[in-house]
Amino acid sequence: MSLLAGLLTSCYRQPTVLPPPPVTRAPAPAPQPAPSQRQAATLDDYKIMVARRIAAANASQIFYGALPPMLPAIVVLDFTIDGNGNIGTLRVHRSRDDDASSIAMSAVRRAEPLPRPGSLLRGRHLAVTETFLFNRDYQFQLRTLAGPQ
Repeated sequence: MSLLAGLLTSCYRQPTVLPPPPVTRAPAPAPQPAPSQRQAATLDDYKIMVARRIAAANASQIFYGALPPMLPAIVVLDFTIDGNGNIGTLRVHRSRDDDASSIAMSAVRRAEPLPRPGSLLRGRHLAVTETFLFNRDYQFQLRTLAGPQ
């Protein structure tokens, strides 16, 4: 038995400790442009960017949640945006409430400059339409952001 134990002990070797493999890190992702610098791929994407900018610039006038069953005022605005995000023409396309129209037009102006249209721009201006949905307190939601009702 001692012979066998000696044989086994002489065959035993300490395991070789290998250094850890080198750590390779993936390259850092390219920085994302600021939201105002992102380019929209489609007109619908761009309209969402514009609506978000209008909502952010008018946060105290936005209401959230479900729309009331009867909207006291709906204002549809048509406006043009140049390559720098500046508003060209701004007009009421449809409204039956002058106060709501004034609030909607001021909200768009307050959001200027809007995101740049980039490659969506054909000619000097891009035409956009936005619908303002008002509650009885003259707060609004933008149709582009309101989602299905």
